[in-house]
Amino acid sequence: MKENGIDQIDSQIHYKSLVRQAWDKYQEGNYSEMEKALKQSLEFSPYITTETISNWITNFTQFASEHNYKFDTDLFTESTNWNNLISFSLFESKTQEDKYIQPFYLWSSQAERSLTDKAQWITLLIEPETIYKLEGQTASKQLDASKKALIQIQFLDRLQQLIPSPYQGLSNSNKLGSFIYLPVNSQNLSPFNIQLCTPAAAKYVKLGFRSWYSKTPVVLASQLKLEQKSKLVFIPKFKPPEVQPNSNLIIATLLDSFSEACFKYEANIVPVDKSNWKQQFEHWQPSFFFAESIWRGNNGEWMGAMTKYKEKKNNPLREILNFCKQKGIKTVFWNKEDPPNFDLFIDAAQDFDYIFTVDENCIDAYQKTCGHNQVYSLPFAAQPYIHNPGGKPKELKEICFAGSWFANKHPDRRELLPILLDPALYRGLHIFDRMLHENRDDYRFPEKYQQAIVGTLDLEQVLMAYRSYKVFLNVNTVTNSPTMFSRRVFELLACGTPVISTKSLGVQKLLGDFVKITHSYTETNEHIDVLLNDEEVRQKLAHTGYRYVHENHTYKHRLEYILRKLQIKDKSLLTQPLVSVVAATNRPEYLENCLENYTRQKYTHKELLLVLNNNSYNLEEVRQKVSSLPNVKVFQVNEEKTLGECLNLGVDNSRGDYIAKFDDDDLYGSHFLGDMILAFSYTNAAIVGKQTYYGYLEDCEKLVIRFPGREHRYTNLVSGGTMVIKRKVFEQVRFPYKPFGTDTAFLKSCVESKLKIWSSDKYNFVQKRKLDTSYHTWKINEAEYIKNSIIVGKRLDISTLMI
Repeated sequence: MKENGIDQIDSQIHYKSLVRQAWDKYQEGNYSEMEKALKQSLEFSPYITTETISNWITNFTQFASEHNYKFDTDLFTESTNWNNLISFSLFESKTQEDKYIQPFYLWSSQAERSLTDKAQWITLLIEPETIYKLEGQTASKQLDASKKALIQIQFLDRLQQLIPSPYQGLSNSNKLGSFIYLPVNSQNLSPFNIQLCTPAAAKYVKLGFRSWYSKTPVVLASQLKLEQKSKLVFIPKFKPPEVQPNSNLIIATLLDSFSEACFKYEANIVPVDKSNWKQQFEHWQPSFFFAESIWRGNNGEWMGAMTKYKEKKNNPLREILNFCKQKGIKTVFWNKEDPPNFDLFIDAAQDFDYIFTVDENCIDAYQKTCGHNQVYSLPFAAQPYIHNPGGKPKELKEICFAGSWFANKHPDRRELLPILLDPALYRGLHIFDRMLHENRDDYRFPEKYQQAIVGTLDLEQVLMAYRSYKVFLNVNTVTNSPTMFSRRVFELLACGTPVISTKSLGVQKLLGDFVKITHSYTETNEHIDVLLNDEEVRQKLAHTGYRYVHENHTYKHRLEYILRKLQIKDKSLLTQPLVSVVAATNRPEYLENCLENYTRQKYTHKELLLVLNNNSYNLEEVRQKVSSLPNVKVFQVNEEKTLGECLNLGVDNSRGDYIAKFDDDDLYGSHFLGDMILAFSYTNAAIVGKQTYYGYLEDCEKLVIRFPGREHRYTNLVSGGTMVIKRKVFEQVRFPYKPFGTDTAFLKSCVESKLKIWSSDKYNFVQKRKLDTSYHTWKINEAEYIKNSIIVGKRLDISTLMI
């Protein structure tokens, strides 16, 4: 405290008088005089500077309440000469260089501060959506000093109104509100390093330091430092769809939240309850019991049931397994924690009938220990309903890593992380720290990564983060397993997000070139360069990776594999629906193109309904021509019939679950049908088509992308030549009998009937146009066609479009 020739009591009186004078000037609107009085009060303040500023705010708030006068905190803190008043800034940065403020020291460093059972409060101005680090030390002579001190925490908005808790990363109780314990060690000083994440509307934080039922004094043994580390990045929650499962199968389950969220779309799962599991089995009559290696299981109810399987004498899990044996219900164990936690779960595994492991290398060990050969590998996978490209924001962020740092375990992983993260640090890297709120040094990222940490994510935010970045980084703890690696690699690819990963035998074996593997800083840097700077390469990698996972590595595939091994006869989950391709042509010169488009399709469960709409065709010759092709029917109608009549004829004679309309003059890549059918597996669309697609103007040799940026979303309009339609749609809507505009009118009727339309990807289709509009039923000139397009080339290079 600055005495300035006046004793302490007089100093305090003078200080209070000046603060009151500043308030009077504030009420008068004389802000320059207000600032002058506040600046003068610093000379007589009984507090250090930072405490003084908080005291000003507290006093002004009290004066405002007494006089029923609104206190505009923004005006108070953002007035013209405010920064001249204090030697540091706690307020919104004006430039990019000022983004990270200097550390803010609380209380004097000259003396220890004893804590009592009454909170000692301090109010600070803060930035919203920001990560702060609070550092200090505590001390106590008490032997058992754990949880004997804490900080109560309140966030206030700009009007100093309390923002309701809970707050991210903080505990909550009715008595204390939001709080966090301070470490107290009776032997030595206990340093603490606490992360605080401020809410979106926060302008102030109130910190209340107190002891908590402590028999001996607890002291703050050092000056406290509050430091802004980085800005939070807000990731909204992805809302998983509520749909009926893909099968009628009933399975009793003991799963963690991640696996439950994935398997629930494939079967009717019944999470077993610890207290009434027997009633559940008797009521639901499940086909089998499926349990994975759980730490907590079914919302924490089963903690320790597996990891302490033998120790728990009255273990309900053992009772379930015995019950299943008596009733002839097959039991399945899936260890997703192999190989590092093989020993932890092996006791439980031995009592199951079938064992599945994420690591193929562990099969021999299970067979030897368990004495049977009903042991199989079962890698992670993706769930199409939640892992798909739908819901991507228009603007993608750059690079993301979501994970943890382990200072005291997984040394190989720790050595690999800098190879992965360092090249991305200056390329827009965002780190979502899974252990952000653990406040433990052994989980804390090194200092060089702190400014890249932008928060932590819950499950539904993870799903949205997968869709929000151009590139995701992945590190593998297990590197030599042919089947075990992070589940997020499957999930990211399924969302259409490219992945750069450290080495992994499993990634290379199961996913190959769809993942970019790095072994060095240089390789990571090269991968980042390509994926951030070459949009075409990145988008193609994203699309092919998405397709590969959805076609080969979903939880539908995994469940079907389990059923085969259990010899449970159920309608296969992987049955391909029949797709009926309907192609109408009135131009003999395009007949060959129609047939090539059909035969080119790699999708095998298909049929072709070819409708000849020209009297000059020789029907028998055409039928002879297609006789060697599987599942082709040819019809001929009078050339006076409209396109709609031709299409309806094809639909009426088709057998497929889906109807694909092919135009005779357009080009369809080999993956066209397969890609379109994939979209039905994760949407509730009645029609899937392409609103963004390639177009080629033959006469002027221009390759364009029509309506760019409208992929993977619901819409009201798609290109007519790309429509794949659920059969049941035709119970409500038929193709109209119109000479022109058939497709547009059909889609309009579908929208009016509340049928949903999904725009898929832009690949594997090219709409070909001639300047002479008489060749087309859709009349549009070149200028109008290009108006909603971007020109991407002068020639038709099929290899870049048909991927």
